[in-house]
Amino acid sequence: MHSVSQQGPMAPPISTQPHDALLPSERYVQQTMPAVFGSLDMTSLFLLNVFWVTNITPLAAGGAVSFTYWTICGLLFFVPCSLVMAQLAYLYPSVGGIYNWTHHILGSRWAFFVGLCAWLPGILSMINACAASISLLQFLNATWLSEPWQQGCAIVALLLLTWGISAQRTRVVQHMLNVAVAAMGIATCLLMTAVGMWLLGGHPSMTNFADAAGWRLTLGPQGNLALLGSATLALFGSNMPLALAGEVRHRKTLPRHLAWGTLLTLGGYLVFTLGVLVIEGAGAAQQTFNPMALLIGTVDHAFGKAVGSIMAFCLLLYFLMIPVALNLCFSRLLVVAALHRQISMHFAQLNRQRVPAIALRNQVLIAITFTGLIYIAVPLFNLKQSADLSSIAYNVLGAGLLLVWAISFVFPFLLLAIVARRQGPAFRQVCLIPFPLLAISVVTGVCICLVTFVTTLTNSFIPTLLPNETWSWVVGAVAGVSLMISALYSMFSNSEAQWQALQEQNIEASVALAPQGQHQQKGQAN
Repeated sequence: MHSVSQQGPMAPPISTQPHDALLPSERYVQQTMPAVFGSLDMTSLFLLNVFWVTNITPLAAGGAVSFTYWTICGLLFFVPCSLVMAQLAYLYPSVGGIYNWTHHILGSRWAFFVGLCAWLPGILSMINACAASISLLQFLNATWLSEPWQQGCAIVALLLLTWGISAQRTRVVQHMLNVAVAAMGIATCLLMTAVGMWLLGGHPSMTNFADAAGWRLTLGPQGNLALLGSATLALFGSNMPLALAGEVRHRKTLPRHLAWGTLLTLGGYLVFTLGVLVIEGAGAAQQTFNPMALLIGTVDHAFGKAVGSIMAFCLLLYFLMIPVALNLCFSRLLVVAALHRQISMHFAQLNRQRVPAIALRNQVLIAITFTGLIYIAVPLFNLKQSADLSSIAYNVLGAGLLLVWAISFVFPFLLLAIVARRQGPAFRQVCLIPFPLLAISVVTGVCICLVTFVTTLTNSFIPTLLPNETWSWVVGAVAGVSLMISALYSMFSNSEAQWQALQEQNIEASVALAPQGQHQQKGQAN
């Protein structure tokens, strides 16, 4: 059985621990979970975690300035984030990603907090991906799943399907994910071709890119600064495939998949944004209630319904597999937390397929609970406005967890800065990335994360339903309460884990004393 740490000589990781002994999770994964992921697999997981084409809608609604924001966020946050994570993964190439990085550098308590901030948004992301699939079905037939409770039931069914697929052998699951990413590649090529056909066919661009004013950043109540937060949030999630770092076949896979994933994600977002702005225009993006309809419409207008149906099938397959990829990646955080005695050891148990079945199951069950709350329970308070209430609950909860996610994305930059400061010249000797570039990445990455936090907190996703003033304190409260509930749950789980550890110690002590007791009994009998 192979693992990252067994692929030839490695530069010793810089550790702030008294010694460089492997953590329990690192030993466990080497011994029990096969190394099956290659560069293509990890790149696919990267795209499924980050490249969500539905994210372009708010950017495209801003017009040509969307490319300004993609450039700013790409160069000042996304690329720096990949560089910093490549360096951390080089120093600590182990399962758990950000959890284990933090454990090595700041200790177990901070590791659990950061891991929790990274894990919580994954639950809503699974629901969001299923909701995107539902919106695509609604595009095919507007009468399908029109009520919130119907949408909730459909999402629950998709989550259960996700559970069934993700609990299979990892290599089989990964083949399915790679096929889904290939389908998205076909969809992207169709859109690129549609733009060319549209312009070559003599149709004018629906967006005037020659107008310099359309590219400018503007501040104030009527400004477009909120798009900075939208662009940054669309680029979150790139750290999650690194939770599987202990299961890759070669160490070079880690920086390689980050490079390819970053380039393909940025390129894909630019292509889809260009396609919508050229064929549909910013006005269509502002008025749409179904992002999938907007994307498929770009191909319909250029090629007709037949090719648009191929586009719809590719997008549906891709978004159906996103929850599977998310469940796969986020479950490793639960496994690591369990092995470090932060939560119950049950989460680290593997099934016959050598996957953490209990962690996968519980994530889906938690996602189903949130789905029932958003789509079924909340609308019951006012059946006449059930759709509005469901939308408010979904967006407020989503924004609150995105704030928590923004906190977790600050930490890779801070962790690298702490290691560089503590180790001094020794750190530069093991730099995979030139040190000046890492220093610039830390500064720009932290700044963009902080700006994103503020813009998300102060700019309502649904201003017609929830004004900015109300939005700020409601979303802030949701973020705070989410962390408090998670902390209480972690205290309960930690107590259970400690009890399990005590039981194991008692059993070991009983086994060790058994021969001595039997010997004493025999002596007394003689």
